[in-house]
Amino acid sequence: MIRAPTNAKAAQKINALIGLVSPMDSLLLKSYSGNLEIFGVGTSENFAALRRICGALYASALKSQGKIHFIFVHKL
Repeated sequence: MIRAPTNAKAAQKINALIGLVSPMDSLLLKSYSGNLEIFGVGTSENFAALRRICGALYASALKSQGKIHFIFVHKL
């Protein structure tokens, strides 16, 4: 089953990242966040994985001056 993130803080991080990236990458990030696979929704392990991904995306956005490359994003 594919579900959107249910953790409010994780969703806020994704929304904050959308403001940092180019329009095309923003669409990809919205699509990714809307189709993120979370198994056993509500477990701390899944939320920790999502936080790591958001942190990696943020670091990538800073390094590439606002353009995120999504090669590694699909690995949860």
